[in-house]
Amino acid sequence: MSSARGGAQGRAVGGGTSGSSAPSGTSRPAWTALMPVGGMVAIALLAGLLGLWADWWVIIFALEFTLLVIALEALERGLPFRHHGPYQRVLAWLFPALLLASWQWLATAGIINPRWFPPPTRIAEALWQLTVNFDRFNETSLLGRPWLILPVSPRAAGRVCGRCSRRATCGRRCRA
Repeated sequence: MSSARGGAQGRAVGGGTSGSSAPSGTSRPAWTALMPVGGMVAIALLAGLLGLWADWWVIIFALEFTLLVIALEALERGLPFRHHGPYQRVLAWLFPALLLASWQWLATAGIINPRWFPPPTRIAEALWQLTVNFDRFNETSLLGRPWLILPVSPRAAGRVCGRCSRRATCGRRCRA
């Protein structure tokens, strides 16, 4: 009985006759992840040479993003399982960074209206100026009002919002 179970388990883990070209324990060739990257480079160069960025930037960005996701998924499939967790943690930081970099590039290149979508660097600069510069109206800066800088705990914010909504619903103070 144990040999039959071990044999079935061995086929399931090793890939066996599932029709896949490579067993799940082995890595795929690196070129499967590089093909979409080559497509991204080709699309970007072609759009740049033909001057299509200004008119077709939404479609080009959608194609580039799709190819990037395909390349990153192919790269993840080629990684050993023990590296999937760190790889996904890196991607959790990489995609927002790529989004901000794309936003910065689109705004500084004039492809999107910088009045409606100011570059992230300009937003960060304005927040910094608000934090450190003296405000004549309040006669202080945000550094002089640290309670505006410190984050509110999510639990406290949830309690306040919950009590306000219960009070509005019940018309009186409810006990939670």
